Amino acid sequence: MSSPLPTCPTLEEKTILIWATDVERWMASWEWVTAPLDEWEQTRLHAMRDIPTRKTFGVSRGLLRRLLGHYANCAPEAISFAYGDEGKPSVAGPVEAKTLRFNVSHSGGTLLIALARNIDVGVDLERIRPRKGLDALARRYFSQAEQIAMKSAPEAERPRVFFSIWCRKEACLKAIGRGVTYPLATLDFAEPGSVTITLCEGTDTTIHVSDVKAPFPSCAVAVASMEESCTIRTIQTSSQIPLP
Repeated sequence: MSSPLPTCPTLEEKTILIWATDVERWMASWEWVTAPLDEWEQTRLHAMRDIPTRKTFGVSRGLLRRLLGHYANCAPEAISFAYGDEGKPSVAGPVEAKTLRFNVSHSGGTLLIALARNIDVGVDLERIRPRKGLDALARRYFSQAEQIAMKSAPEAERPRVFFSIWCRKEACLKAIGRGVTYPLATLDFAEPGSVTITLCEGTDTTIHVSDVKAPFPSCAVAVASMEESCTIRTIQTSSQIPLP
């Protein structure tokens, strides 16, 4: 079967490519998407009883392998992964793929895959929707400036403000391989910008976080990296565009 991916743009240094897609659009190409998965991934996939979770895992892992294989000029099946202390995956091999960095996010059937060279990257996607308890979550996890931003917004806009701030925090932590056990209130992202984080080894690292124009309606998207002057490009794709 020919590749349903569109022609892939060049992945230059200091560039972050964000591939955006709808999971359901890949169901007609399911066999092609999931073919590169290794034995562990296939076992995990078939053990999933929740159908939406199974679809998202299969599409995200399969497309990730195919994109990494394209940019490393190797077979997608040849890609192997390593995992950090808090579970963040990275490329372990082959050698030609080790300069590639990636991060994945999904919400409500929408999938993002961020790729870069030699730049640790984090991406987060959240569906903006009304939800009970947003003010309580903000009091627990937001800085004072972030809480003020929430309170000063019109009530109808508060979900957008909340999920935009949450996206920035998540993207920042994903870039450094940390989870939400990190003290979130110490990260101030009332607006996009930079924060300095002390890592567990005692070194200070500056993380730069940007909002990204959401490729789908009612979504918030943020991307983070340790490189301040990155070019960020979003590619929206579906299974309907063949690769020549």
